[in-house]
Amino acid sequence: MQAVKVVDSFDLAEWPVMDAFLAENYRAGYVMRNRALFDWHFGRDDEPGTANVICAYSDGRLVGILGYMPMDLFWGDAGKPLRGAWMANWMVTPDFRHGVGALIMRRLMEKFPVLLGQGAGLMNVPIAKILKFTIFDRIPRYLAVFDVARTRAFMTGDEGGDMDGLAIGEAAPGDNVNDGLPPGYDPDWAAYPSIVFGTVRSAQYLDWRYLRHPVFSYRIKSTGGARHPAVCIYRVENTRGSAQYPVGRITELFFPDTESGRQDGIRVLKAALADLQRADCAFADHYCSSGPCRSVIEAAGMETATDLPLATRLSPIEATHHHQNLEVWSKPANPYPSDLGDFYITKADGDQDRPN
Repeated sequence: MQAVKVVDSFDLAEWPVMDAFLAENYRAGYVMRNRALFDWHFGRDDEPGTANVICAYSDGRLVGILGYMPMDLFWGDAGKPLRGAWMANWMVTPDFRHGVGALIMRRLMEKFPVLLGQGAGLMNVPIAKILKFTIFDRIPRYLAVFDVARTRAFMTGDEGGDMDGLAIGEAAPGDNVNDGLPPGYDPDWAAYPSIVFGTVRSAQYLDWRYLRHPVFSYRIKSTGGARHPAVCIYRVENTRGSAQYPVGRITELFFPDTESGRQDGIRVLKAALADLQRADCAFADHYCSSGPCRSVIEAAGMETATDLPLATRLSPIEATHHHQNLEVWSKPANPYPSDLGDFYITKADGDQDRPN
């Protein structure tokens, strides 16, 4: 392998270099060539003008990248968050795919005690396994069908599947479901054991992830007050391609692990689904790993549809059924759950709720 230099960040003054790399190694229309989206994902507030992207250079040529988003994570103890990172855009140019990918990943492993990623491709998974990542192949997908005929337009095969229409009732006026986060939002995370392994959903995080997103407009339903809120975050996606019907995407649902908290979780999800039905969505989906969340999701009217051959990427629609995977690495001294259901991971973690 030719001599390679690895640096920990990318100078955004050299944006044409990154833009050309993305066009060459992904495709001309690749969504991350949108500068505003790239800056939102990887831009650094502490060092304006730089991006959180590990870069490999050979003779001054950019030959490999690994983007990352530093995050506060709960990792076995809701009282002691640690600083880990979500990874995105791990790519090496074809003539350097013999060691550079592992080299830049090892650099990131030196920087953080926990790394997570979603959507690892066929080229990435074997390298990640060699580096001692655990790969969970299928994050559960849940589905609420509002219009069976229109939903069938998103099917990727002839199996059809069970898609009986679900009647989603609007939240009753006395349900006390509100738009937006509760004033003074500051959850007592000890009451949320289902989030003991996952990103800290702090006010700062939710503000960055949803309220300041450069492309999507997210909606929020909540109840339960500032310290013990149940929260549901979602959006409408206007699909492109073979079917052009709006679709609802649920991106967050969390609630206290008490009976009243679970009832609050059901109410905010029902309110979100009712809103999406009023928006004329064909269906709504939600990817969520958490085992404790499943009963609440199903009680609100969604059904498990992980293996239903329904398109996942909708702008434009890809006639392929993609399972959503999760890759996890943690230093040996840290706790490490062996079951996917112990994590609280949604499709909006990392880079998977993108406009593509």
